[in-house]
Amino acid sequence: MEKYHRAFGVYGIIYSENKGLVVIKKNGGPYINRFDLPGGSLEDGEELSVAIKREINEETGLTVLQSHQIGITSFKYPWDYLNFHFNQHIAVFYDIQKFSGNIEEVAPQFEGQRLFARQ
Repeated sequence: MEKYHRAFGVYGIIYSENKGLVVIKKNGGPYINRFDLPGGSLEDGEELSVAIKREINEETGLTVLQSHQIGITSFKYPWDYLNFHFNQHIAVFYDIQKFSGNIEEVAPQFEGQRLFARQ
């Protein structure tokens, strides 16, 4: 029987008119050297709507003013982590409709992790 590590997170879709879609180039974990939406795991007891605001601020420097949950998905992939060989990732997506602040070029939370806006 395959044992799956389970990851659960919230992710924001942020589109800036002058910069395009905001994504992060990951520097670790199963998505290393890939682009990902800003977001991440919940803290103990944290509500989804609070987690997305916190994660967006930590990873981009932006303050979320208005967001809307648009969907949830789950996917599995091979990944060797601890005693696991597979990961099941459950992701909740938010449309970040309004935000304030400037998009940071380097994520404040992770040294060396770059933010990119794609056109």
